[in-house]
Amino acid sequence: MKFEKELRSLLSGNAVILGMGNELKADDGAGVVLARRLIADLNSSKRITIISAGSSPENYIRNILAAEPDAIIFIDAADTGGSPGKISLHGAGSLLPSPPSTHSISPGMIMKMLSFSSQSKIRLLAIQPKTLALNGGISPEVERSINWLEKTIVEAVKNSQRDLSKE
Repeated sequence: MKFEKELRSLLSGNAVILGMGNELKADDGAGVVLARRLIADLNSSKRITIISAGSSPENYIRNILAAEPDAIIFIDAADTGGSPGKISLHGAGSLLPSPPSTHSISPGMIMKMLSFSSQSKIRLLAIQPKTLALNGGISPEVERSINWLEKTIVEAVKNSQRDLSKE
């Protein structure tokens, strides 16, 4: 995927990964599901802070800033007009005005707020949902994307830790 190189670069320093979404609304829970998996996979990493924020990511702004990260990566299901499961990476300035959201504050608004308080690179890692049906499960397309992102992020973090230990 064409953004994979940028994602690996973002994960080469200190980073905060924040998964957001509403698990009661099918694919909207993708960010939270991925964050919980990454917490289990990367619990020994001292450079990566992972937060499972649910539908209230604004409650974690203080935690994000306290980590003093080089990069902040929000992971969320977002309608980007792609096919279900399509993954895309967006900067705060590239986000269109937010449509109604399942979050208290839209990801774009939080990203802009953080950009005033932090010199971090801030990105939204968006997964195109197939369905937001109440009490639905994660669709197979989005599940495949979650699995791919989990593997890619874990490999990137572990590879960058090996590179740092060689220095």
